[in-house]
Amino acid sequence: MRCEGKQWRVRCDCGAEKLVSTPNLRTGRSQSCGCLRDELAVPRATRHGKYYTREYRIWNSAKGRCRVPSHTSYPWYGARGIQMCDRWADDFTKFYEDMGPCPPGYSIERTNPDGNYEPANCLWIPRSEQSKNRAGVRYLEFNGERLILADWARRFGISHTTLIKHLKRRPFEEIAARYHR
Repeated sequence: MRCEGKQWRVRCDCGAEKLVSTPNLRTGRSQSCGCLRDELAVPRATRHGKYYTREYRIWNSAKGRCRVPSHTSYPWYGARGIQMCDRWADDFTKFYEDMGPCPPGYSIERTNPDGNYEPANCLWIPRSEQSKNRAGVRYLEFNGERLILADWARRFGISHTTLIKHLKRRPFEEIAARYHR
């Protein structure tokens, strides 16, 4: 330590040198060259280390649908009274503990579509299955089998837009009888 006017040149534990004022030295306000602040900031800023993960984006989006009136999906969630449980709402780590990692190609599903986002009502399901549970999905029935339009098109070996065009011209039973294998 060397005095240079009203400041002292001090050497930090990390080896770096820094000028520190006498009052900051006396009170202990200056404890390092700045490396201690950086060292302590990392654990404070890192709560779970999963900020850039798919699970975090899913959690954050679900929370927005329920809580943020300006969210595009709020009218179908928060405005209808669908909420995220207190356990998950302010703590992503609890959500991750309960749900676990999201398998590739899966998304979150509420088993009761009118229920809240909570452990007893949520699970990971394939996106292809989850998309069938949206409002406005069209189901068609033939020979006692009920499928969505896209599944019938796949079964018939045609595109779903082709099936829609056929449906504009004739009843589904007629189309199904023609394509059914």
